[in-house]
Amino acid sequence: MLNKKSIGLDIADRTMELAEIESSDSDFKVLNLISANLSEGIVENGQIKDKVKLAEAVKLLFSDAKSKPLSSRKIVFALPESQVFLRNFALGAHDKKNRDELARREALLSVPIREDDLVFSYRVISE
Repeated sequence: MLNKKSIGLDIADRTMELAEIESSDSDFKVLNLISANLSEGIVENGQIKDKVKLAEAVKLLFSDAKSKPLSSRKIVFALPESQVFLRNFALGAHDKKNRDELARREALLSVPIREDDLVFSYRVISE
């Protein structure tokens, strides 16, 4: 049985949580769980408003974890659902070297965001 440890970091508008989790083939176990409050105005509606204060708060959260030493260096995090758009689409016949640009154009047609703010990734499901 192979055990894997990772750290999950959840940042919401007013709270942060740090969880160290050990997973095996059949189970998950929480080894450490630490939470802290965030001051108003640091994160609003899932968007970081004050990077400096957020960095300080994350450092403090990790320093609080020293009383319960973390044994993993692998950190897992995700964007809030309100900041993520998923869309399946089909591309017609195309040259693979143009695929990134075609996917970017498709994303811009599908997501209500300025091009300068767009960060995207894609996965080919089938060819």
